Amino acid sequence: MATSKQPKQPPFPHPPLEVGVPQYPTPNVPDFYTKSGHIILVEKVSVEKGNYKPLPLDGSVVYENRDANKWPSNLYLVAERPTEDGEYAYRYWANDRTLSSQDPWNYGLDYSSDDPAYPIITRTYITRRSNYTAFAKGSVDPIFGGTARVVAQKMQELGDDNPLRSLFIRIDVVYESVPGPNLTGTLVNEYGAFETISKQVVDPTTQPDTSGYFVSDAITPINASKSERQKRTMNALPPAFDAYSITHDLGVIRSNVSYLLRNQTGGTPPPPAITGNVLDVEDSPMAFPWIRRTVKYIQTDTNGNIILPPSRTEFSTITYTFPGIIYDWNTYLQDGKIQTQLSFFENRFPVTLTVAAKNIITYSTTQPDLTNLQFFKVITRPWAKVYFNIPDGTIHPPAPVSLIGTSISKNGISYGINGGQASFPTYYNIGDTILIGGESGRWQGGIYYQRLTYVTEPTSY
Repeated sequence: MATSKQPKQPPFPHPPLEVGVPQYPTPNVPDFYTKSGHIILVEKVSVEKGNYKPLPLDGSVVYENRDANKWPSNLYLVAERPTEDGEYAYRYWANDRTLSSQDPWNYGLDYSSDDPAYPIITRTYITRRSNYTAFAKGSVDPIFGGTARVVAQKMQELGDDNPLRSLFIRIDVVYESVPGPNLTGTLVNEYGAFETISKQVVDPTTQPDTSGYFVSDAITPINASKSERQKRTMNALPPAFDAYSITHDLGVIRSNVSYLLRNQTGGTPPPPAITGNVLDVEDSPMAFPWIRRTVKYIQTDTNGNIILPPSRTEFSTITYTFPGIIYDWNTYLQDGKIQTQLSFFENRFPVTLTVAAKNIITYSTTQPDLTNLQFFKVITRPWAKVYFNIPDGTIHPPAPVSLIGTSISKNGISYGINGGQASFPTYYNIGDTILIGGESGRWQGGIYYQRLTYVTEPTSY
């Protein structure tokens, strides 16, 4: 390999002879039979002779002195440099160098990630500028072969002090083992699972792999000949875990959290049935291809019975109309006819009040049926409203005996009066707690709630 600095000039006889002094810049020294090898011939000529003139350095001048048959041919003039005293000039002659002639010794070795099984070979060639051709992408190293191939190359001029600069160039080529060693490490990730992290130099055509417990696989280009792969894979499914919460109704909920692959054979497993103490199942998409599944359970006792949220009482204020009350009819004869009169000193009209409503909430494993509950309601008979002119929502006694069997007409409609049927309910005491409403529905899963609403009319207001 030629050096980048000007070689020390050899001694010449004085006056100089018309012969060259050889330098052997590489291990490929020419023999005297085949005359093959690498040589730089240095000739010292007088600049004071009348026939001296500088010669062109374009490769057109070939060494033809009397000793020319001793050296490899052709030798081309590559440099001409005067001595310091100006009396002489050194002429440098060099022969062509093929790349293959430099391969056996022209290399340096490094190792990818310090692994000796994956060599990185660096070669520096000196060749004629006119012979330069870029190395084919992916070319395999000519000596070592294997997976070491061209990943980087650069052609550049030789230094100003190098006598070969006029005709020759330098080519730097790097052959690297692709794929390189697969470097792995292990960590415990945010899901509590052991995760393998791998890093490797790979071919740019490498495709990501989503098999197994895949987390990520990134192929990042480095240059046209290689890419870097960084892959994360979990060694097993992340462990499931339980988390507990208490609802606003004091129900104790166990949430079982597990991780599933969305692309596994058969698809994501179906959720468990919402039966027994299973309340809810929720799948949340995560980074591809993972799904976080949360299954909520209500607590059970040692016998497997569901522990329902405790019953509770809540209060709110509502506006409610309490019934009017007729304690007795007041009838009398006048001019031979039955007359009626109601005194509201003792009786009363319906009264609307804002009162506290008491809501009793209970839970069960079956749907509550509200159809058989006795909700408070007042039915005022039509004849009582027409004959006695009392308002809706008024509890009244049966009709007086003197009126039974008679009728009254209003707007062309006849209303018969019968004494055996009073309003419903037939009695009401101020201060009674009455059931006025309710609802039932699904709480969570197979658990149901029932809410019954009660009011009590204040005894004084």
